[in-house]
Amino acid sequence: MQYLFNLNINKSSRILGCVLVLLTMCTSALFVANAIAQEKETELASFMETTVEASEQSETFSTPPTETTKEIMTTVSTDEVIDIDLFEHGLSIYKASYCGLCHESTFADTKGIFGPPHYNVVIISEARIQDVNYKKSNGTATTVETYLRESILKPEDYVVPGYALARHRMPAYTNLTDEDVDALIYLLLNAK
Repeated sequence: MQYLFNLNINKSSRILGCVLVLLTMCTSALFVANAIAQEKETELASFMETTVEASEQSETFSTPPTETTKEIMTTVSTDEVIDIDLFEHGLSIYKASYCGLCHESTFADTKGIFGPPHYNVVIISEARIQDVNYKKSNGTATTVETYLRESILKPEDYVVPGYALARHRMPAYTNLTDEDVDALIYLLLNAK
């Protein structure tokens, strides 16, 4: 009987040891994940400060295009003539609304990590409109332009697959004027 009692204690000790090892591993993983999150938040705060400083220093864009806009224009579709004033207005709205905190783009030189990147927006938007998940959502867009407008003003209608559990969800930019939304859409439609 004493022998059986000792076996049960040894078995319980081993189970307890395994549980403690698992708890230690989970704690370590949480510590590392928290450290990474803090590092990313520090990077975002630094980016935000830089963007705020730049937007405070910038004034209304003028014609002819600035050197920055000329650089950006090299990544723009050349299929049609670009309205530089509208493009620059869209870029100023993009930066002032901090779109780059979440979205990566070459035209605004942003490295956002919480939302889908803004590359090949036209092709990707066309594919999303045709996606079965989009058709099952509350999305009603039938064109790229209406899809982008919907994404800016009512982002909760359709969440891009892979971003439903994102730490920072896309807010509705209903504070923008119709002209600002039009300029932002123009930028997204014409930038690669």
